[in-house]
Amino acid sequence: GGIMVGGKPLHGLQHPELGHIRVARPDSEREAPGVCPFHGDCLEGLASGPAIKARWGAELGELPPDHPAWQLEADYLGQLCAQLVLMVSPQRIVLGGGVMGTEALFAPIRAVARARLGGYVPALERAGDFSQSYNSNGSLITIKDPATGKPYPGNKIPLSQINPLGRSILNFYPQFINLRWVVMTVVACVF
Repeated sequence: GGIMVGGKPLHGLQHPELGHIRVARPDSEREAPGVCPFHGDCLEGLASGPAIKARWGAELGELPPDHPAWQLEADYLGQLCAQLVLMVSPQRIVLGGGVMGTEALFAPIRAVARARLGGYVPALERAGDFSQSYNSNGSLITIKDPATGKPYPGNKIPLSQINPLGRSILNFYPQFINLRWVVMTVVACVF
């Protein structure tokens, strides 16, 4: 993986190697060896197609949707996305390759990235738009009108119902990068 700035690859001493970033492993996975010949348990060693096949004996798409590999993969890739947001503050994060060939990973990766970023408020939510807000399970968070208990149409709170003082207080908090663009396959954006 690399970083593009102004449409050109970022270079330093050598090209960036985002696949070799270390990610936190759950206790249940501490003993599972990674396949990276340099680091073992870096992102490439744990989350690449060959790593999944070595760990589980099959490609991700061959495993049932409730197999623990799916959430583990989403966790590792969500950690990468969160780290990139904090380090580079990108407008987009592009994830490609065979592992990203299934849309089943998109929502869980977004949910993990948001959870890992812990507290930054998306710009859409600042404006009362929760149409892109997902919980840690990847399900859309339903926003309800406290007066009626009914969901807001389109999951958007009308600005007339947001206290102007509350909106101005939000200016004192850092704005969260727009995660609508944070995960895409080689050909199609999912955020």
